[in-house]
Amino acid sequence: MECKDVKEKLPAWLDGELDGPAAAAVAGHVEACPSCREDARRLEAAWALLDRVTVPGTPPGLVEKIVRAPRFSWRGLARWPMNALAAAAVVAGLLGGYMLASAYTGLEDPREPRALETVGVDDEEAAAFDELPPGSVGWAFTDLVEVEDAPEGREEESP
Repeated sequence: MECKDVKEKLPAWLDGELDGPAAAAVAGHVEACPSCREDARRLEAAWALLDRVTVPGTPPGLVEKIVRAPRFSWRGLARWPMNALAAAAVVAGLLGGYMLASAYTGLEDPREPRALETVGVDDEEAAAFDELPPGSVGWAFTDLVEVEDAPEGREEESP
C-alpha cells in the first residue's frame, strides 16, 4: 500500500471503520512507514484535543422560541398575484377616470392661440395665465372664462 492511499484511509482506520483486510494493510504500512506513523500520531492527538472541548448548551428559551416562530407558508405567496391585480385595477381606474374627465371637461389651455381666439383675449391679457399651472383651480376658473358666462350683477374689473 502506498502512503497516498494510507493517508486517505487514516481517519477511517483510527475510528475502526475499516474491515479486516483493509485495516490490516493500513496498520502494516503505518508500522513500517515513519511518515505515515507520524501522521497517524498527529491525527490521534488532534482528536484527543477535540474530545476535551466542551460543547456549549443551548441558551434557555431558544427551543421554545424556535417552536413558536411563524412558519413559512406557500399559501401566503399565492395571494400576491391577486393583490397585484387589484392594485393594477385601481391604477387603471384612476388613469381612465382622469382621461375621461380631461376629455369631457372641454377645458383648453388659455395660452394656446386657438383658445385665446375663441374668447377674444389679446396677448397682454393672456400673460396673466403664465403663472397658473394647467389643471389647477385657478387655471380652470379664471376671469377669462367667466367673462362670457359672467353672472348677473357682477361687475367686471377694468384694468
